[in-house]
Amino acid sequence: MIIQKSRRDPVIIRDNLQIKPNPLPWELKISRDLLLGKVKVLSRIGLEKIPCLHVRVPLYTFFEVTRIFYRTWELHWALDPEEKCKLGDVVIIRKLPEEKRIASTVPYLLDKVVFAHGSRVDPLSKRRNFEGIYADEMNLRKQLVEEVYNEPLADMGESKEVFRPRLIDTVEYVKARLDQIAELLEVVNSNAGCEEGTSAPRTLFQRLPRHMRRRAMSHNIKRLPRLIRPIARSMVENSKPRWLSTHIWHAKRFHMQSLWGFKLAVRSCQKTFRPNYRSSLSSAVITDRSYLTCIQFTLINNTKTSFISNLLSKFCQKKSSITFDNLFALSGNFELPLLLFKPSEDFNEFIGPCRFSWFLPNRFQLIGPKSLIYLNCVFKLVLDEELNYLDCLDYRDIHKWWRLYSNKIISNCSLQSGTLINLLVEDPRLFRAQRSFNKFIEENNENNLNIPLPPNKNNFKINIWNWKDFENEILPKRLSNSDFEKLCVGKLVLPSRTDFKIPIILIFHKPQGCKNSLGGIRVDFLCPTSVSYDFWLAFQFAKCRAIGLKNWEHLNFENGFYNFPNEFIDSFAGKRQLKEEIELIEVNFIFNIFF
Repeated sequence: MIIQKSRRDPVIIRDNLQIKPNPLPWELKISRDLLLGKVKVLSRIGLEKIPCLHVRVPLYTFFEVTRIFYRTWELHWALDPEEKCKLGDVVIIRKLPEEKRIASTVPYLLDKVVFAHGSRVDPLSKRRNFEGIYADEMNLRKQLVEEVYNEPLADMGESKEVFRPRLIDTVEYVKARLDQIAELLEVVNSNAGCEEGTSAPRTLFQRLPRHMRRRAMSHNIKRLPRLIRPIARSMVENSKPRWLSTHIWHAKRFHMQSLWGFKLAVRSCQKTFRPNYRSSLSSAVITDRSYLTCIQFTLINNTKTSFISNLLSKFCQKKSSITFDNLFALSGNFELPLLLFKPSEDFNEFIGPCRFSWFLPNRFQLIGPKSLIYLNCVFKLVLDEELNYLDCLDYRDIHKWWRLYSNKIISNCSLQSGTLINLLVEDPRLFRAQRSFNKFIEENNENNLNIPLPPNKNNFKINIWNWKDFENEILPKRLSNSDFEKLCVGKLVLPSRTDFKIPIILIFHKPQGCKNSLGGIRVDFLCPTSVSYDFWLAFQFAKCRAIGLKNWEHLNFENGFYNFPNEFIDSFAGKRQLKEEIELIEVNFIFNIFF
């Protein structure tokens, strides 16, 4: 017996008979009768011009040294007598016997079209996609081209009567064709990028010359030329989602999300869950709740309040909450909560909770036992001498009450929940540099349970609810940021007062049925929208920690409060949000599968 070793495999020779070992799995012969590939070239062969295809077929070969399969490509010609295929289709070709071949170079025949080119469907939009162009858009373009070019020419060619006028009026014909071409270009380039030469501008800012465009124009209309400011103002009002006045500050520090038609700060970019909870127990936190919609009813022609209260009482149920004709609310000194239902006999369709008071501001909410201390840091009351000058003597009594009892209200438990306090303050930019509030803390270890209610007056001359009078008469007195900086340049002491006075409202919420009485302490701070950003910066300079929507929901959970609409599943808003969350989860699931 002789054993001969070759370069590749050993060969055994026994009695002049050559025997090879069993082949390995990758060395088994693979039938090439059926091949799967992609059509690359369409052509014809012979005098009869029989259609044929040039198919690119992937093959996998095994390399023994690295023990890895490598993919290679082969090109084969196949017959397509019925002309089923198009360029780019994925097909299966079958090997023909030698006697049935038209030519030796065309050994295969088309068997089946597996995937037609462009038949892949987008999983999100459910639309067919042809190399980045959707099928419905291609059909629309073809239809418009047919209407603009082919149909007029066809009518001219098929007309039997030949009419030859002596004069040809080309003006109307050219106008009609220009209008059709403009419509065609508008549809064709509607989804084109800005680099296309024929693409129309999508926004008002893109209609400006390049040297006049500024990034701040997207959120500050005053950066635009004066002639197009009214147009931009109407476009911004109709656009969604809306921005709050503190959006730019939050966008740099928080994750933003579109909710309820607004762009809201959801959670901080830092890990702030535990610091927020500690601050809510020992200090204070602040959140912007200006997204709450305020519906204002104004009584005209000596209409009685009973008319509106009876009209709105149809949306209330006495068994579940108070109604609009509550005595505390009619006094104008309290803001009370209630539940709204659709007007029906059984009250099964729940709308949601709301708060109301009888008297369009921005609303900030402070949470924590030191909320009043931060409020004293941020604003300064108008002096009594200036109240006489402004003819606002109605504020004198309530200012006196605030100076006496603001530092003596411990844990807000001395006041009725929902108490309203109207104040007139100075511009917050005058005092925003104060960073320490220890001087505002008054040592008082006794609970002042006998603090009287604030004076009951609703006929203030400068009132936050008369927002039109405020914008027309008082807001023009506000100094712009540039004018304010010029006023302060070169002075060691900042000015203590200006002609611009701001009406604000404070609403105290007493913790009832709360797990932690300190975490349930809350004060709502209402101010005009035009100055809300100034107050927000003043709170940040006073070291008041800002929280987002998710953090606010976490604090409500820790303190045993309900979150709307997440925990009101039987309401219309709760059902709608649950449906949106389910759709979002399904879309993300499909996106993760396909991409």
